This record gives sequence, C-alpha cells and structure tokens, in this order.
Amino acid sequence: MIKIRWVAVLWAIALGLTSFAPPAQARNCYLRSDHEICLQRVHRSAKYHWRYRVEAIVDGERQPLTRYDCRDRTRTPLTGPDQGRSHKFTAADIGDKLCQLVDR
Repeated sequence: MIKIRWVAVLWAIALGLTSFAPPAQARNCYLRSDHEICLQRVHRSAKYHWRYRVEAIVDGERQPLTRYDCRDRTRTPLTGPDQGRSHKFTAADIGDKLCQLVDR
C-alpha cells in the first residue's frame, strides 16, 4: 500500500515537472529584397490602432525605434538623425510586411 502511494507521488511529481514549459520565444524574421529583417518588439497604439512602434534588426544591425502608420503607409523614426520626419514606405519596406502581418 505504501509502495503504491510512493509510485503515485513520484508519478505526480514527474507529470508536474514535465507539464511546465517555458514560454516560446518567437522571432519574427523574414527575408525581403535580400535582407534579413527581424521584428524584435511591436507595440500597437491604444488610441490609434493603425499605428505601431517597432524595434527591428536588419541584416544584424539594430534600427532606430520607428512608428509605422498602416493607414497612411508612412514611417516616422522616433529616435536617430531622422527623428520626426515621416516617409512613405514601399513594398520592400518593413512597414509593408508589418501591415500585412497585423491586418489579419
């Protein structure tokens, strides 16, 4: 009887230890115009749901924090030398892929 309890306890412990999996770390990387683009962090605006703040890495080089506007199809760097200047993005830009991913 005691032996059966120990087996049951050990079985419960083993089952409990194997059921806890660490959270998945998904890296959103893709190839676009011979460049590897990885989206590190994407934040959606609460007030303007079509705007996203993105931290990205292109070909292993960290890009400045940039706001992408999927409605107007513009990108605005929030840090760096072009801070605050809006630019239209093209089909080969990060913004095009970002807006495709979030428009599902």
